Amino acid sequence: MNQNPLVSVVIPTYNNASKIAFTLEAVIAQDYANLEIILVNDCSSDNTLEISRELLSRSNRKFKIITHEKNSGVSVARNTGLANSTGEYIWFCDGDDLSERNLVSKLLSSALKYDSDIAFGGCINRYDNATPDETLPVKIPAQVMTGEEALYLRVFKKISPHFCSALYKREFLVKNNLRFEPGCSAGQDVEFQMKTFCRAARISCIPDCVYIYVHHSGMGQVRDRNTPEKTLRRYTHNTQAHFRVAEYLAQHAQSRRISNIAKNLLLPEALIRRFTIFARADDWENFASLRSHENLGILLRSGKYLLKKPEVFLKALAIICCPKIYYKLRRN
Repeated sequence: MNQNPLVSVVIPTYNNASKIAFTLEAVIAQDYANLEIILVNDCSSDNTLEISRELLSRSNRKFKIITHEKNSGVSVARNTGLANSTGEYIWFCDGDDLSERNLVSKLLSSALKYDSDIAFGGCINRYDNATPDETLPVKIPAQVMTGEEALYLRVFKKISPHFCSALYKREFLVKNNLRFEPGCSAGQDVEFQMKTFCRAARISCIPDCVYIYVHHSGMGQVRDRNTPEKTLRRYTHNTQAHFRVAEYLAQHAQSRRISNIAKNLLLPEALIRRFTIFARADDWENFASLRSHENLGILLRSGKYLLKKPEVFLKALAIICCPKIYYKLRRN
C-alpha cells in the first residue's frame, strides 16, 4: 500500500474574495506534502479568481484552476473538482472555511491504517462575532466501524461529522458513482455523506477537531434566509434531499436494519417536511390532498421508532389527528 498517496483537495468557490485567501493559505500550509489543490471557480464576478491564482502560483503546491462558464452551484462545482482529480484520496474543503494544518496527515494516517473508504474527524465551529469557538470532537469508542454502523449513528444523531472533515477514497466514490446533487442549495452535503456511509465497507475516525467551519453573515445558510421566499426555497431543497436519501438507502442498504430505517423513519420524516412546506406556503389545498390513505400509512410507520426518535411519530400523529392545528402552527 502506498504510504504517500496523492491527496486531491477540491475547493468550490463563488464570489469569495474576502475569504478565499484564508482558506487557501490554510490548505497550502498543510503539513502533508503530496497534495494537489483543485480550485473550481463557479463563475465568480468579483476578484476571487485573481486572488486564488496569485496565491496558488507562488505556493509550490500542485494545483489546477477550473472556471465554469456559468454559475452552476456548489454541487456541480464539487462534482467538477472530483472529475478532474487524480489523487487516491479526496478532501472537499469549502471556499470560506479553515483547517488545522494536520488535517490531511491525521485523516490519511487513519485511512491507511484501517484501509477505510472514509476517514473523518471532529470539527470546530468558528463565528465572526464575539461567540467563542465550539469544538465538536468525535465521541465514539471505536476508531473503525462498518458503513452501516456509522450510518446508524448518524441517523440517530450520535455522531454528526461535517462532511468536509473527512477524506474519501477516490476509487470508492467513482466505483459507486457518488456525486453531489446538482441544483440543490441545501442539504446536499448531508445527502452525500449519508449515501457514502451507506456504500462504505469500512469507516475510520479520529477524535481530533481538524476542520474549522466558519460562520459568517455572507454564508449560504444565512444569505438564503434573508427573505421568507428564500427560507422556504432552502427548506424545500433540504426536503427533496431527505426524500432522495430515504430512497437511496432503501435501494442500496446492505442490511435490513438500514432499509427499515429508510422506509419507516426517514421516509415519514421527509413526508412530514413536505406537509410543513405547504403549511409555510399557506397552501391548505395541497396540504389536505397530501393526506391520502397511503401517505397517512407511511406516517404511522414512524411509530416503530417512537423510543429512538419520538418527535417524528408525534409530528406524524399531529398531522393525522389534528391537521388544522399542525397547519396553523407551521404556517406561523
